[in-house]
Amino acid sequence: MTLGLSGFPMGSFAELNPSTSAAQTTTFTVDAKTQIAEGRKTIALSELQPGREVKVTYEERDGAAVVSRIDVMLPMGGAK
Repeated sequence: MTLGLSGFPMGSFAELNPSTSAAQTTTFTVDAKTQIAEGRKTIALSELQPGREVKVTYEERDGAAVVSRIDVMLPMGGAK
């Protein structure tokens, strides 16, 4: 699954379905406990760039998708 960040202050991500090339939007809740990492480096939410591939770990709480961790995927062949 590839998720591209769009409008990160609201926590919305567009998911591209490779089999249909259709995009879906999912809204996540990011709070003070959310960990964000790029490789081994911890980064701030404001450092996320649109179009980057990310892995989002979340759980459903009171009807909301609350994010515990965002891992920014590193480009092939590059480590930071």
